[in-house]
Amino acid sequence: MHRYMPSEPDGVGNPVLSIHQTDIIRYANDLPSYLWREFAVPLPPWATTTPIEVRFWDELIRLNEERVDA
Repeated sequence: MHRYMPSEPDGVGNPVLSIHQTDIIRYANDLPSYLWREFAVPLPPWATTTPIEVRFWDELIRLNEERVDA
Protein backbone atom coordinates (compact mmCIF):
# COMPACT_ATOMS: atom_id res chain seq x y z
CA MET A 1 0.00 0.00 0.00
CA HIS A 2 1.32 3.43 -0.84
CA ARG A 3 -1.34 5.82 0.45
CA TYR A 4 -0.37 8.45 3.00
CA MET A 5 -1.98 11.35 4.83
CA PRO A 6 0.26 14.31 5.73
CA SER A 7 0.28 15.31 9.39
CA GLU A 8 0.45 19.02 8.54
CA PRO A 9 -1.55 21.17 8.66
CA ASP A 10 -2.93 19.97 11.96
CA GLY A 11 -6.67 19.86 11.41
CA VAL A 12 -9.55 18.39 9.46
CA GLY A 13 -9.41 17.85 5.72
CA ASN A 14 -5.88 16.68 5.02
CA PRO A 15 -5.65 14.89 1.68
CA VAL A 16 -4.71 11.29 1.07
CA LEU A 17 -1.70 11.05 -1.20
CA SER A 18 -0.58 8.19 -3.39
CA ILE A 19 3.21 7.97 -3.33
CA HIS A 20 5.09 5.39 -5.34
CA GLN A 21 8.77 6.16 -5.94
CA THR A 22 8.73 9.59 -7.66
CA ASP A 23 5.06 9.42 -8.67
CA ILE A 24 3.05 11.55 -6.21
CA ILE A 25 -0.62 12.38 -6.69
CA ARG A 26 -3.50 13.63 -4.56
CA TYR A 27 -5.61 10.47 -4.35
CA ALA A 28 -8.49 11.92 -2.30
CA ASN A 29 -9.39 15.25 -0.67
CA ASP A 30 -9.70 13.75 2.83
CA LEU A 31 -10.01 10.44 4.68
CA PRO A 32 -13.77 9.97 4.09
CA SER A 33 -13.27 10.59 0.37
CA TYR A 34 -10.48 8.02 0.33
CA LEU A 35 -12.63 5.41 2.10
CA TRP A 36 -15.45 6.10 -0.36
CA ARG A 37 -13.16 5.80 -3.37
CA GLU A 38 -11.21 2.75 -2.21
CA PHE A 39 -13.83 0.73 -0.31
CA ALA A 40 -17.24 2.20 -1.35
CA VAL A 41 -17.92 3.40 2.20
CA PRO A 42 -20.78 5.94 2.14
CA LEU A 43 -19.50 9.49 1.90
CA PRO A 44 -20.66 11.62 4.85
CA PRO A 45 -22.17 15.04 4.06
CA TRP A 46 -19.33 16.80 5.92
CA ALA A 47 -16.59 15.31 3.72
CA THR A 48 -14.25 17.86 2.17
CA THR A 49 -15.18 18.84 -1.38
CA THR A 50 -12.50 21.50 -1.82
CA PRO A 51 -8.87 20.40 -1.50
CA ILE A 52 -6.72 22.30 0.96
CA GLU A 53 -3.20 23.43 0.11
CA VAL A 54 -0.57 21.31 1.86
CA ARG A 55 2.86 22.86 2.18
CA PHE A 56 5.67 20.81 0.61
CA TRP A 57 3.44 18.04 -0.81
CA ASP A 58 1.47 20.23 -3.20
CA GLU A 59 4.73 21.66 -4.52
CA LEU A 60 6.02 18.13 -5.19
CA ILE A 61 2.76 17.24 -6.92
CA ARG A 62 3.05 20.32 -9.17
CA LEU A 63 6.66 19.49 -10.01
CA ASN A 64 5.68 15.92 -10.79
CA GLU A 65 2.88 17.09 -13.12
CA GLU A 66 5.28 19.45 -14.91
CA ARG A 67 7.77 16.61 -15.37
CA VAL A 68 5.07 14.34 -16.84
CA ASP A 69 3.74 17.05 -19.15
CA ALA A 70 7.20 17.92 -20.50
